[in-house]
Amino acid sequence: MNLRFVGNLVGRYYNSQGQQTKFLKGLEAKAARGAQLLEKQKIEEAKLPSCNSRWSQHEGGEVWCDVGYPRLVQRPLEIALTGKMSRKCACFKEEQLGQPGLEAYTGCAYLSKACPV
Repeated sequence: MNLRFVGNLVGRYYNSQGQQTKFLKGLEAKAARGAQLLEKQKIEEAKLPSCNSRWSQHEGGEVWCDVGYPRLVQRPLEIALTGKMSRKCACFKEEQLGQPGLEAYTGCAYLSKACPV
């Protein structure tokens, strides 16, 4: 294969000597930090059993826990990754239900193992 030099890519990411700019180095650092936060979020979420769920057009949706009670919990690292705060359904034991940041599903009894959504 015969390669032919056609020019330099100079601008936001590389300077005229082909070296990385501060902008590219900063971008790479942010990407590495995002990967660390994502891994940390996966580890934290693995500690919380996820709810079971189902949905049908005829019956609507439902979440339930085989052990524990379904609650919505915020995913705090999500804001660092996407700029938005999201929530997920997780199963909690009765003694854990008083923790801050847990939200019961609307229209669902406090100690119900299944909730309509």
